[in-house]
Amino acid sequence: MANSTTKKTGIINIFIEIIESLGNKLPHPFWLFVFLCVITLVASSIFSYFDVSVEYMSAQATGAAMTTVKVENLLSYPEMRNFLSNLVKTY
Repeated sequence: MANSTTKKTGIINIFIEIIESLGNKLPHPFWLFVFLCVITLVASSIFSYFDVSVEYMSAQATGAAMTTVKVENLLSYPEMRNFLSNLVKTY
């Protein structure tokens, strides 16, 4: 009769145990959300300061056209006002 308390050591089980141990070390999802929000706000401030922009090809009714998107500082007054005034719509 096999002992039911023996630990399986297959490659899949080892992989799952590693993922579980890493997942247990993460903070609560609320704090992960807060940290990522803060990182996004700081990154937008830094990229806006250095005038970072991206050009991409966008499809339009008249054909394809190059579109440029500039990074906006999310901590600026107009951006915070826009975010807070549309908070209910956003969420």
